[in-house]
Amino acid sequence: MTPLPAAQTRYHRDRSLLISFCFTNKNAILLLPMSTFPSHWGAPPMAMTRDLRPFPCGLGQGSGTTLNWICKNMHEDALNNHPDRVKNPDGPWDELVGVPGILAKQLIEADSNGALEVSVLDEGSMVTMDHRLDRVRIYVLSDEVVSRVPSKG
Repeated sequence: MTPLPAAQTRYHRDRSLLISFCFTNKNAILLLPMSTFPSHWGAPPMAMTRDLRPFPCGLGQGSGTTLNWICKNMHEDALNNHPDRVKNPDGPWDELVGVPGILAKQLIEADSNGALEVSVLDEGSMVTMDHRLDRVRIYVLSDEVVSRVPSKG
């Protein structure tokens, strides 16, 4: 097969594949798969919805079904502190809702290499209203579980 000019190559990210569509005079398509998800998650769901949603942590974009699968796996990895979990240095940290507050603080500090000031607060605590991008507040319920999505600010 002869190489195609760069102008005839288009990229599309869907599910777990980075696919290169190369169009020739005979309308042949060349597919080049590249996995983007951790191997311990297994295969992504085969059923897809017809929407296009951005995935967290730079994992691309795809269907809402795949997004839910990613969020579920990221949450399980956070609960188990899996060594191969997807790092999320910029937030928001949706996967930490339902995780113990102390563990959530450790994960955010590790992902950001100490660049963020992370504090664990009781839900309903009085706080200042200033907006700082180097601060993350983690709100926990009485059972010390994260109650809402931590984010910068």
